[in-house]
Amino acid sequence: MKKKLSNQFLGNFFIIFLLTIFDIILAFALLSYASGLIADSLVKNRFPASSIIKDDYRQIDASAVVENGGGVQVVDREYRVVYTEGLDTIGKDRLTADEFTAFLTESPKKPYHYDILYNPKGEFWLIVTFPTSIRLDFSIVYNKDAPSSDFTRAGWVIGLMVLAYLLILALIAFIYSRITAASITVPCKSFVTEQGFCVKEIIQ
Repeated sequence: MKKKLSNQFLGNFFIIFLLTIFDIILAFALLSYASGLIADSLVKNRFPASSIIKDDYRQIDASAVVENGGGVQVVDREYRVVYTEGLDTIGKDRLTADEFTAFLTESPKKPYHYDILYNPKGEFWLIVTFPTSIRLDFSIVYNKDAPSSDFTRAGWVIGLMVLAYLLILALIAFIYSRITAASITVPCKSFVTEQGFCVKEIIQ
């Protein structure tokens, strides 16, 4: 009886697990779809750097960006901030090469959306900044031009991770089903001993 209950709980656990995985996949799909629906209405997409850039940064009109809570900065080839309007997350008039490199590499981690565009004719970087409302970063990147040896290593690592996850899940499910079955059958057996009833009848 205990083994039968244990197997039943184990089966129920895996059904719930599969439904949970399906719900997670569906949630990500819905989030991606919803993100696509509102993408064009977000201010960061309505006022990209490409829409206001000029060869002469002094002719750049930043009014629309500023009116919508954003900011515009221009950094020249000597890393000087030669133009700034509205929101300013740089906070300096001049940067070193290391500081500007750090700004570029660390910008995705900050609670702001940066659209950075380089103008080769004017030799400057145009930076359009908007505060981020909500950002959920999750992506799987695939490049067919990567070395085959890298694909093999990455495939083995991902495969081992999935296998380890499934084994841990199976172990947890097995232990959970045993504990749950024991918590039901043991009290029933004690009740049978004291009252003289049949365990099968109690469970039914």
